[in-house]
Amino acid sequence: MSTKRPGRTDPGWLRIIGQASFIPVFLALYPIAFFFIGEWLGEQFGIPWLKVVFLLLGVFSGFRQSFFVIKKIQDQLEKMGGS
Repeated sequence: MSTKRPGRTDPGWLRIIGQASFIPVFLALYPIAFFFIGEWLGEQFGIPWLKVVFLLLGVFSGFRQSFFVIKKIQDQLEKMGGS
């Protein structure tokens, strides 16, 4: 017997699509934001290569955040499929 109320649809797939749509944002905005932070800090401290270091940190952070979102989506899909 199903525990769902009649007439209600499961919006779980909509939540998953919403979460997945943030992955390109993480991969694009994190490196850009970190680059500009590194550029500003490089100008403040006179270290020109600091923007490259922050750019690499931004790329790493974007991939890391994307990994966590993908892992969360996989967990939700397993819960939806297992019901």
